[in-house]
Amino acid sequence: MKIFQVKVALITSAHDPLDDRIFYKEARTLSEVGYDVTLIAPCNRSFEKDGVKIKCIPKYRKRFMRFLFTNLLLIYKIFKLKPAIVHFHDPDTLLYMVILKMFNRAKIIYDVHEDYPAQILQKDWIRSINLKKFLSKIWEKFEKFSSGYLNAVVAAEPGIRVRFAQYKISNIILLRNLAILRLIRPKLSKTYGNSREINLIYTGGLDKNRGIDVIINSLKYLDNYSVKLLLYGDWKSENFRKYCESLTEYKKVEYRGHTSMEEIYSILPQADIGLVILRRSPKYSKSLPIKIFEYMGAGLPIVASDFDYWKGLFSNCALFVNPDNPKDVAEKVKVLIENPSLRKELGLNGRRLVEEKYNWEKESRKLIN
Repeated sequence: MKIFQVKVALITSAHDPLDDRIFYKEARTLSEVGYDVTLIAPCNRSFEKDGVKIKCIPKYRKRFMRFLFTNLLLIYKIFKLKPAIVHFHDPDTLLYMVILKMFNRAKIIYDVHEDYPAQILQKDWIRSINLKKFLSKIWEKFEKFSSGYLNAVVAAEPGIRVRFAQYKISNIILLRNLAILRLIRPKLSKTYGNSREINLIYTGGLDKNRGIDVIINSLKYLDNYSVKLLLYGDWKSENFRKYCESLTEYKKVEYRGHTSMEEIYSILPQADIGLVILRRSPKYSKSLPIKIFEYMGAGLPIVASDFDYWKGLFSNCALFVNPDNPKDVAEKVKVLIENPSLRKELGLNGRRLVEEKYNWEKESRKLIN
């Protein structure tokens, strides 16, 4: 069914305009079924892509500048655009959306990507543990109070949905950040056992909490094998980047920088093993990283952190490790290197699971409905 003449504004104060979730999934999906979609985001020039009009606002690096000026510009753009629905994606915009709701008839939807109270506890730039705990509690109370003024909350993960249900928010939608199945070409069956060099791959943010140093250090236990680590993503800290580059095993790393979702989808089938070694934390223990579903969609076997939640979901697609132990990571990688048939079995199981259950094509129906 096509829906015409309904203006939707997707807005973000911090994400790239071609963000995987905001543009490639939500904006394109809404445009395809007939909504008049405008995406407002920090960028250098306005343009149109796949039926989505992208309007730029200036980029500010400093958090305070972004909180104040970026959000005021977003409000101005919204009043000028006059959308029927405003779908926003950043916690620093929440206060402004509550104020907007008082003066505007648009329906306002809060898309919650992360467990922000848990995320605050991991902020390295907040030095005091007590201050982290205090700010986490304050944000939780503010989020609970503010969300009651909005029309709906979209939760990217089940744990986020549970938290907002505890706030007694009535209109909560679980919209998981799953892979777009039609864009991922699965690994060919014949390629599971004929690699002279094993390519390990990690895609996503590069920082200590995501276990990048553990992954690199695991390579020293794989000296008897021809192994290369492909890293895709942005370094979250210059100091951490320099530390990782100083590690002896970094010579086995090929850093390829940030790339688009479509490019990642085309590259994944060329790899042999997908890695997702997130550190233990409240933020990650029940998370659903998009990279897991992308690895599965490409038919890659996975080595993942041994979270109970992940074991319950992905036991037929992955081997699990202690995320603080580089040697354990290496041992599981060895098992997969020495057993091409196991690589194939886990990879095909993952692809099947994505085809049957964990794909954006099925998940997007919730957004449209």
